[in-house]
Amino acid sequence: MTREEVKQKLSEYLDAVDSLNTARQNLEALENQLTGISIDYSNERVTSSQISFDRIGDQVDQLAALRDEFERRKQHALDLMHGAVQLVNLCQTALRYELISRRYIRGESWEEIMSAMHYSYSQIFKIHADCIDEIARRSESSE
Repeated sequence: MTREEVKQKLSEYLDAVDSLNTARQNLEALENQLTGISIDYSNERVTSSQISFDRIGDQVDQLAALRDEFERRKQHALDLMHGAVQLVNLCQTALRYELISRRYIRGESWEEIMSAMHYSYSQIFKIHADCIDEIARRSESSE
């Protein structure tokens, strides 16, 4: 596996988590609409509204489809997480493991990682590059 393939495989999990969160928000929005509750996250307000009974059947069908899509995305994210964890486990030092886990499993920003691990940008990027190289080498030898 090349360096770019390793980074792509690790990044796919975070992309799937973002997609899962979007599906969850869409599902919650429709559930709230069906129950007549509206949540405005920007103002943290909850209001109640009337819903037309002729649209309920369509919205229930849409809700079922969204639930199915959410479950499909959740399973996809779990499959990708398993693959990402296998790659992360190829890191041989605790330092590299922590950095790669924070970045690709937890989804932390570079700034969060630097702050938590008490390293500079250049140190973090050097450790990251070394670990990606290590994962690429070790994944090829295990195939």
